[in-house]
This record gives sequence, C-alpha cells and structure tokens, in this order.
Amino acid sequence: MTSIIRFTALSGAYSESALCYLLEIDKYRILLDCGWDETFPEETIEALRPHAASIDVVLVTYPDLPHLGALPYAYGKLGLRCKIYSTRPVQQMGQMFLYDVYTARLSQENFDKDTFTLDDVDGVFKLFETVKYSQTVALTGRGKGITITPYEAGHMVGGTFWKIAKDTEQILYAVDFNHRKERHLNGTVLETHNRPTLLITDAFNFGVKQEKRAKRDSDLVSKILSTLGRDGSVLLATDIAGRVLELLLLLDQAWTKAGLAAFPLIFLNSLVNNVLEFARITVEYMSDRLLQTLDTAVPFALPNVRLVRSLHELDRIPGPKVVLSSLDGLTAGLSQQLLFRWHDDPKNLLLFTSRPCPGSLGRRIWDQWNPETGELTSPNFEVDVTERVLLEGEELEQYQREEAERRDAEEKARQMEAQSEEDDDDDDAEKELMQHDLMKTKAVGKNRTFKQKTRLHPMFPYVEEKVYWDEYGEAINVLDFAAADTTEQHSQPEQQTQPEQAAALPVAPPTKIVASTKRLTLQCAVSYVDLEGRADGDSVLRILEHVKPRKMIVVHGPRERTIQFAEMCASSEQMNLSAIDHPGPGQSVDVTSEQNIYQVRLTDTLMSKLHFSKVENHELAWVDGILRMDMDEDGTRLSSAGRRDSISSMEGIAPEGLLPSLEAAPEKASSGHKSALVGEVRLSDFKQVLNSEGIEAVFSGGVLVCEGTVAVRKDTTGNVSLEGPVSPTYYAVRQLLYDQYAMV
Repeated sequence: MTSIIRFTALSGAYSESALCYLLEIDKYRILLDCGWDETFPEETIEALRPHAASIDVVLVTYPDLPHLGALPYAYGKLGLRCKIYSTRPVQQMGQMFLYDVYTARLSQENFDKDTFTLDDVDGVFKLFETVKYSQTVALTGRGKGITITPYEAGHMVGGTFWKIAKDTEQILYAVDFNHRKERHLNGTVLETHNRPTLLITDAFNFGVKQEKRAKRDSDLVSKILSTLGRDGSVLLATDIAGRVLELLLLLDQAWTKAGLAAFPLIFLNSLVNNVLEFARITVEYMSDRLLQTLDTAVPFALPNVRLVRSLHELDRIPGPKVVLSSLDGLTAGLSQQLLFRWHDDPKNLLLFTSRPCPGSLGRRIWDQWNPETGELTSPNFEVDVTERVLLEGEELEQYQREEAERRDAEEKARQMEAQSEEDDDDDDAEKELMQHDLMKTKAVGKNRTFKQKTRLHPMFPYVEEKVYWDEYGEAINVLDFAAADTTEQHSQPEQQTQPEQAAALPVAPPTKIVASTKRLTLQCAVSYVDLEGRADGDSVLRILEHVKPRKMIVVHGPRERTIQFAEMCASSEQMNLSAIDHPGPGQSVDVTSEQNIYQVRLTDTLMSKLHFSKVENHELAWVDGILRMDMDEDGTRLSSAGRRDSISSMEGIAPEGLLPSLEAAPEKASSGHKSALVGEVRLSDFKQVLNSEGIEAVFSGGVLVCEGTVAVRKDTTGNVSLEGPVSPTYYAVRQLLYDQYAMV
C-alpha cells in the first residue's frame, strides 16, 4: 500500500525563522510544529492563516517559542481546534515559555489585544494530549491507519522527534536534535532507526564546528570568573524553561567546586519557582545519570542558586553578580532592562549561549561580535523601545471622565435588563396563576346548561416545581438541609462584607504606551559560548549515514547552507538517497513513494463482487474493472459533456475536483487471471507453525528441514522453494506453506 504524501513549508525554510510545516497524508493534514519567535513577524502568521482551521492534528517537538509560539494565536484568532500531541514536559514547559513572553511584552505594549491573551494560552493547552517516549498512538477519523510515535531527541527536556507511519510508509520528522549526553538529558536515539521512507530534518547547524563539551563548559566558567574578578556583573541571556536547566546545573556545580558562595548566582524571572517545580516532576524524561541520584539528592535543588522574581528584589543584592534571565533575544522583559542598566560599564559582561532569533536586538549584537577578537565590530545600536507610563494631568482627567460615563452606561443597561427580567417574571407568574386558578366560574361553567348542576371544587393555585437530575441522581440544594438559625447567622454578614470586598479589590492605575528610540553604545564586554544543545554539522551527517533514508527534505537553515547540506547528502554513497528536496517558503513537494498511483472511488457493484484475502494488517483483492471519469469528489455524476471535457483534458490524470470511479467489468471483457501468492514468510515463524502441527522441523545451514526429508529454502531475493520426495509430509508442508500467503 502507498499513500499520497505532500509536504509544504509554511515557515522555517531558507531561514532561521520559526518552524511550521504542513504534512498531508491522503488529505489528512498534520502540522509539524507551530512556532513563532520573539519578534512575532507577521509573515509567519500569514503563511499559517489559510490552513489553521483545517488542520487535523499538531505534533510539537520542543517547548520553546520557535516550535510552539504561534499556537495561542492560531487558537484565539485562526480557529485551530484539533488535538495537539507532545510529551508532558513539552506541554508544561511550553506554558512557561508563553507565560514568560506574554508577561514581558504586556509590560511594554498592548500584547493581549494585538497577539494573544492568557485565555488563549490556557485554551490551546487544553487541546494537548501527552504521550510518552516510544508510545504509539493510532489516529482516528480521517487519519485511520496513521500512527504517530515520539522518540527521544535531546536538546530540551521532553524534546522529541516523531515517527509517522501508514501502511508501508514511515516518515521521520527530526529537527534540532542532539546526540551528546548532557547533565540533565540523554542523547537522541535517531541512529536506531533505519531506512525510513522519508526523513524531514534541518540544516541549522550544518557547517558549525564544535569543540568538546568539557572545553566549552570550561570556557563559560572562566569568562564568568574573570568578569567577577574585576568586580563586574554577568548578564547571561537565556530562555525560561529550556536550555536554562543545563546552565543552572553547570553553574551550580562550578560554584560548589570553586567555592564561589560570595558571588550571588541568580535565576531572575517571575516564574522561577514554577519552572523548577516542573523540572523536578518531569525528571523521568531526563538523563540516566540524573535519575541515579534520586536516592541521595533532590533533583534541581541548586543550593547555590538564588531565585529572584523582580528587579526590585535584585536591587537588594549588592556587589558583582551573575544573573540568568530571559528573553535571550533581548526584545523585552527583565533581560532587556538589565542590559539598559549595565551596558555602559566596561567591567560587565553580556554572555550568549545560543544564537538569538533573527531580527531581535540580541541577534544584532551577536552578528556584530567577532569570535576571533572577542570584540564588537560596531558597538552602537538604535533600539525601538515601548513602555507603559502612568497617565497624568489632562489625560488622566479625560480617562476618568470616560470611565465614569462608561460605568453610568453599564449601570443603566444593567438596570434596564433587571427591570425587563422582573416584568417577564411577573407575566409568567400571572400566566401560571390563570392556568391553575379554578375559582373563575365563568370560564369553567361557560358551556353548561341550567339542568347540569355540578359542584365546583375550589383549590388554591399551585405550581409544581421541576426536579433536576443528572448521572448521579437528583440535584440537591444545600440550603434545604441547612438549619434555619445557621442560615440567618451567615447570610447577613455575607451581604455586609460583599461591598467591602469589592472595594478592596486592587484597581490597576491607568497607563498608556509610549514609544521611543534609544541609542545604545555597548561598553560592556560581549561573548558567546555554544551551549545550544544541538548536534554539529559533522555529527548530523554521520547520524544520517546510519539512518539511510530513502527520501529526504531539508528545512530550517539559511538558503546557502540548506542547499550545500542537501547537495552533500545527495552525493553521499552511504545514504543512497533516491530523492532529496529543499522547498522554500510556501513551496510544496510531492514525496509519494510511487508516482504512478492515483485515488479512485470503487462503486458498490464492484465492491460486492470482490473477494478479499488478509495479509497481516491489510486486505487484498484482484480487481477487473473499467475506469470512468464522470464523478466529482462529492460523488455527483457529471453530464456527458462534462465527462468528455474532463477526459479529453486529463491525459490519464484526474484534474482538480474530479475523482475517477472504478466499475465492475462485464464478464465477457474479463479474461480472468492466474492466482498470485502475496506476502512474506519468515522461516523462523514457519518452523513454529510446523511444530504446532506435529511436524518436526530443524534448521541446518540456513535450510529448514522437515521430518528429515523435505527442505524449505529462502534465497536472497525472498523467493521460497520446497524440495523433497513426493510423500504425505511433502504435501502437508506445502499446504501449510500456502496458508502463510494470501491468494488473490
């Protein structure tokens, strides 16, 4: 069986922008990551907009913004409502990433109106379905027959590469993976997969050469120590819940080893407690070495790290210090504010451990950094800054007048609504009383004659109360079981305290957004140590030579680097690729294994004549039919003119909107066919079948010998032959061998 597979690069092609790709398997639409970066470029959303509402499932690989940052916007404004699959750490840490960027941007702009709100974040994470490593999930609905399985990828906690399988097709989506073991993560298991139908991978680190990890760790610590030695402070721009975990473990161990308790090591963010708590409860997804220490130590206890939630708390800590803060692109938040404070002191150090996202202030600084000299080519930067300021003077008075008018209008509308509800209640009560009031003799005795004297029985008006039920039985009103004095005691104070509580609620002071341009001349030192946690270019090539995919798609990397990486893979004899593509932004690639296959509709008449044979998980049948091109995709039969036009224009391939139908061929036109055996027999499995039927079978030199007289051989091409004298054993073995195949 072969499926029609189509791949479209929505974002993250020929660039280092966020990753977002559309994979279609027989019209089932799978979104591979849904990223957005710190700068929130419009082009990322515009590429996603036409597809978001029709996505069937989303697979997320990592918890950072480039892999899931656009999910809240797609949920809140584009109508994304499908299931989203990830590991549990990706779900939990992903929320931390989004809460962090929301808080940072909201302090400087109307982020909730223009981009997404916290309700959007919470709403989209309710769509998440968490899975464990190597857990296979069978999709349902239109995706019936497709399975998805996550595997360990390294890089970040819960990091995943996905295997997507249907029938004989196996697709691997593996980006940003890391093969090296780290303090808190194992390496990827990508090398254990062999010969998939399609591999989708990235060229982000192609051409990047890395020194040994111990050397890079030592460089990081030495740069920090030299800065502290000259009474300077270090700003380590990082993320909130991804690579920061490795940095915290590294620096905490270095502080213990070097006895640096006199220098504060600070993790600065309002979400620090939540991040470390999530790290402790997801330790099962971390390295084997970390798991071995659970009996003797609490993971991520970090005795040398001080958790600080705001700049106000940071100001209370005097002297040189090392601060780890997000966002690493310095686009907003506490890291940007610290840079504005410390940039003019030559004793301080701005330290990067990963490449910031394109277009950010951090990336502009990183691009100016010369790795050979360690200096900036140009230290001058212009930064567009927005900030919230309190309203004052006439603006404040105007705001207060508008708020008072708004409150008056809301109060009037509320009163009118309440009055309308009271009128409706009175009308309903009158109708009910009229319905049950039997004292109105005129209405009752209107049609009676003078001879009919029936006594009228007066009764009080009565309205039957409705009884509500649910799956647990009758709904109970708690007040019916409360003591009368208890109810009176508690109801009065509660009514008295409500106005006081409402008055005590804090009201945010009115603010406005003020935009300005700041000119920064960085006098502080700037440096970079590669601790991104990605495999380098040479290692990626060695891993892919073990995987040996049949086809390959390269994404996520600068255009020149992507093309060079694709050409190197295509020329590799070890990979033996049949095809390799590197689509640009918005481009689609047809990666169907067999190009001469088409979808057809089988008519009911034909289906009733087919005889299916089961082969493993598939059913096969021989078809003798006539192909007709007279139906559209909805099954509506076209007119003869429309049929002639479509047939003359298609040249053997169905045009858009038309789906050919296959009808049963007349008996005279069908000449029959020779029976064919379909399937594959493993001699080891066939030996168990023979033994279960009482036939003794043993292997001798790779040949299965039955009862010492009949030999079953299998050559390198997969053909099975049966040799031996004509005997009851020969016929019994032959019949059992036939039973292992499907005959069509």
